[in-house]
Amino acid sequence: MAPKLVSSETVFDVAEFAAGLADVPALEAGVLTIQKIYNSAKKVENNSGKCTRLADAAVVMIETIRDNAPAAEASTLDKTIQKALSTLENVKTDVDSWSSYTYLQSVYYRHEIEGAIQKHGDSMSECLNLLGIAAALQVNNVALILKKGREEDTHKINEILENSKVMRDSLTELVDVSLLWLRIVSRVGPRSTFGYRSSEMGPERAMRCFSCAKTK
Repeated sequence: MAPKLVSSETVFDVAEFAAGLADVPALEAGVLTIQKIYNSAKKVENNSGKCTRLADAAVVMIETIRDNAPAAEASTLDKTIQKALSTLENVKTDVDSWSSYTYLQSVYYRHEIEGAIQKHGDSMSECLNLLGIAAALQVNNVALILKKGREEDTHKINEILENSKVMRDSLTELVDVSLLWLRIVSRVGPRSTFGYRSSEMGPERAMRCFSCAKTK
């Protein structure tokens, strides 16, 4: 049972998911934690795709533990469940923190977020490896889910960075024009320059002067 997708947003059915874990009651403690991860992921600026896919991977981890529980030794199963629940709490702590980031912070710390998500994905894979070969086969599914989240957010962030570059270049040129304008006004005084008096020299006319200066 995977999360249902409605209008491109993950809808986590808590009751249905919990019912599916009836045979391994110890896993039920992670259900509400996963729900909270999904809820916080929606509030994460620019990295929500990665965080939502991290929650998807958590569902795969819990379901895989459930499916392989009957064949696992009691001590191994207990160790796996405790590690899985600890991993979920760590994920929740990070996603809660990222959901409080501002728009700019989410872009600035994107590599840190990416690294943390990869670390959580590795921890989930370690949980599955504890259960043996059958469960370890699901490790690749976890990796593919996280890869999809990275691709979703990378395109979005690249657009943001490109727009920021255009804005930065425009501001740089505006500053150059403004400085030129101030130099002209301060040096010329009441005299006429470029066909204009200093009192008539505005940013647009300074821009034309600046363009002429750049071509010379």
